[in-house]
Amino acid sequence: MTYSKFLTQNRHKSVFYFRSLIPVHLRPYFASKKYLKRTTETSNKIDATHRARQLRCYCHDLFLTLEADMKKRRRSESPKTITTGLVTGPFGDIDFGGDSCPKGRKKEIKLYKEQLKFAKQNPELAKAMLSSRSSNAPVASKAAVQPPVCCTEVFDQLITRLQSRVGSRENGLSEKTFNEYLPRYKFWSEALKDVNAADVNRAMVADIHSWLHDLTPGFSKLGMSVTQAVDLAKAQQSTKVLSAKSFNNYALPFTAFLDQCYKLGIHTEKLTDLFERRDDKSGTTIKRLPFTDNDIKLIFPGERYVTAIKKYGHSNPIAARFWVPLIAFYSGARLEEICQLTVGDVVTDADTGIQYFNITTGESADGKKQRLKNQNSERPIPVHSKLIETGFNTYLTGLLADKSQNLFGLKRSSNGSYGKEIGRWFSLKSKTTKGYIERMGVVSSGVDETGHAWSKSFHSIRHTVVDNLRDEKFLPNGQRVTITDIALLVGHIDDLPEAKLQTNKYGLGQRQLKVRRDLVENIIFDSISGLNYNN
Repeated sequence: MTYSKFLTQNRHKSVFYFRSLIPVHLRPYFASKKYLKRTTETSNKIDATHRARQLRCYCHDLFLTLEADMKKRRRSESPKTITTGLVTGPFGDIDFGGDSCPKGRKKEIKLYKEQLKFAKQNPELAKAMLSSRSSNAPVASKAAVQPPVCCTEVFDQLITRLQSRVGSRENGLSEKTFNEYLPRYKFWSEALKDVNAADVNRAMVADIHSWLHDLTPGFSKLGMSVTQAVDLAKAQQSTKVLSAKSFNNYALPFTAFLDQCYKLGIHTEKLTDLFERRDDKSGTTIKRLPFTDNDIKLIFPGERYVTAIKKYGHSNPIAARFWVPLIAFYSGARLEEICQLTVGDVVTDADTGIQYFNITTGESADGKKQRLKNQNSERPIPVHSKLIETGFNTYLTGLLADKSQNLFGLKRSSNGSYGKEIGRWFSLKSKTTKGYIERMGVVSSGVDETGHAWSKSFHSIRHTVVDNLRDEKFLPNGQRVTITDIALLVGHIDDLPEAKLQTNKYGLGQRQLKVRRDLVENIIFDSISGLNYNN
């Protein structure tokens, strides 16, 4: 059977929909509808076809069930209308009729393994759902006979699934992101601990959407429990309310819960779309600007640079204050990429003699895995000759006894980052505190002539480096430095073609190191001079 014939697309051509014709004599069950229609949630036709195969099997089973129900029913009895359309769930017996498509078979095996894993982790729930599906009761009453499932159980499943993605190469999460998500999942698990998942209906979703706006931001830091914070929000007695961004962050786990309930067959309709997120981009966007030549002179005041950094930022090692901004200006690397480097991450290639920073996912100084923003961030960055002139190798020599230690003596902060404190030291601006660049006279925020806000921070260094390389720079072979070359150096995955991205992961050949060295040496700042770490 060609399952693609059951597929249609929306007017934007962005998503495929499954559509199946309802037999005429069964249409009274569906309020005289002619078709059953469901989204496949994908714009890929191959994936949509596999999803259509699964949905078609469910349709077939549904129609057979209704046929049997029709035979039992007296002629004088009218069939009960099915308002839910399709009955779906993870435990149905799907017969694909010996389909010869290898990819389709792999999908079937993957689905079966997921079902088996879920059943092992939740034996009681799986047993209850199996007995519910094997019941001879009419389809419309399945939701009624399904045993109650606590909301906490569903959230436990979601947390387990989320945790399984940490460190995964496919659709993976970083440990930092997981730790950011986890408190909000636990919030909902506690807030709905006394509620059965099947009792969450349209009215309750609307009520939750209403009081969530009034939830007190940072209630746990104020010593409030989840129950107290929710009660206060429902009474609309909170002195502060959630911002649009925070509201959407709390909405994410709750909509994931609604989606999971629908997939498990606990809910007969998809309630996710009822929980609308707020527009968090309606405010003025703050534009991040690069540093000007005058700014760079203020940041690196020649021989006075060492004196200036010693004066401000005593909580951070002097080596970190000296080298981290300088390395960023002469490499375009991100703050965390630099700060998590160990002594062993400074490598000299045996064939070319090129010294480079090995930006990788290896072990950091505390034994944990280093974190990178994207797959193209893993790259070698040759050490700029200006850094060597400034005394970097002399500094490095004194650390070689322990190659596992952090290159700058930094320690991981409470949020799991090595660069947090250096970033705050460099560009923090508040009512009571100024960062290093503000103290040195750099204006770090303002409004342009059109009324749009702008700012300058440590990340502005990357913008500065990219602009510097765009300024009529040429490689030794006479070719002009292109945006692709810049993306290769600074790890901008969006600007790197797929072919180049794949090539980037294949070893550290001599040619690749030489090309990267030539790119790095094209970073030239006349405003930086007179620096010496040994002064």
